[in-house]
Amino acid sequence: MGEDDLLALSVHGTEFDPVGDMMRAARPSRIITENSAEVPWPRIFQPDSDPAISKTKRRDMVFQYVLKVMSDTTSGKLSLGLEDHPLGMIEPDFSNPGLSPQNSNPLQMKGVADGTFAIKRTAKFARAVGDQCILVEDSSKDDYDIQGTLTIASQIKKT
Repeated sequence: MGEDDLLALSVHGTEFDPVGDMMRAARPSRIITENSAEVPWPRIFQPDSDPAISKTKRRDMVFQYVLKVMSDTTSGKLSLGLEDHPLGMIEPDFSNPGLSPQNSNPLQMKGVADGTFAIKRTAKFARAVGDQCILVEDSSKDDYDIQGTLTIASQIKKT
């Protein structure tokens, strides 16, 4: 990095609950099967030439699939209402860069001495609110800490 660069740390994510677990599951566990064979989409879409039979078969296939997925992702408990949760964010404040590797985010590289520094950042509890699910943080509740070491070493050989 050059002396005029800023080193920034940004952390965010999601705590996966049954909905996310299902979406991240291997493909074979997310497909509709019948007698251990994958049911092709045309058969799901129009399982029988008789519309009355077709509707019943489709409903039965989908019901069995949903029941299986909801049970598989929660050790036998249904996943209704147990959705994923956002994690708090750790974001740099680019309007306030600093020179302290331990406390600044972003860190202004110009003038920072070589060394190894312990760093710790705390994210505040976050949740999605409103119809648009806007992420808001509660500054009174800690969500998680991230810790590590930062080593700064000049790559330019001094003569």
